[in-house]
Amino acid sequence: MRDEQRRIAQSPLSPTPEVRTYETNGQEVTLNEGFVEEQDGYYRGYGWEYIDETSELTQDDIGRILENGDRETTGEVTYVIGDGTDAEEQAILEIIDGTLMAAGTGSSTVQDDCNDIVNVEDRGDHATRDGKPVDSKSTLRELIRSEVVRIVDVASKRYYIAQYGGGYVLIAAQGNPGYRVVQTILTASTADNIYRTIEKALKDIPGNEEEKDTVYDSENGVDC
Repeated sequence: MRDEQRRIAQSPLSPTPEVRTYETNGQEVTLNEGFVEEQDGYYRGYGWEYIDETSELTQDDIGRILENGDRETTGEVTYVIGDGTDAEEQAILEIIDGTLMAAGTGSSTVQDDCNDIVNVEDRGDHATRDGKPVDSKSTLRELIRSEVVRIVDVASKRYYIAQYGGGYVLIAAQGNPGYRVVQTILTASTADNIYRTIEKALKDIPGNEEEKDTVYDSENGVDC
């Protein structure tokens, strides 16, 4: 990805011309021309112009990923995860109603302690907006990669408790086993919005206690 600060816009009311149509496993995926624009350091847009500006992927790369990648569906979005421009870099395609909206490589994802792929890009601006204890997506990726002490699943949601700033932050993600998308960071009732103990963070995880499944606990030897 050429600039990690990017946003995905909804498809315009008047669709742009088709650039290419892919057919895999009997399903068609359309790549439209789309658009891209930059404002205050952020890219926004969709389709080929957006993908070409914000990633190193070619149209042939997209076809290969669609053919060989793994699919995960969260809400209305289908994510296809495969090798990027080289085998050491992952790429993620985002498809809505059969239309390829965006694609990201490398820095948009991180692997958690349960070996799930976690996308920090789609909602990263929301998770790190003003008032949140973590103010950058690169820090958010590093926390999930190396600072998590507890992972709790509640239905389709996953919560990460990570060490940060002398305390803990609570990161909320959603998705299916294998692929998650960060939604937000829950804030504590403290001056710096950071939890002082793991127990206080655990209390702020929504849901009944019987619904909460601790799948990772670095202190008590619980491994995914």
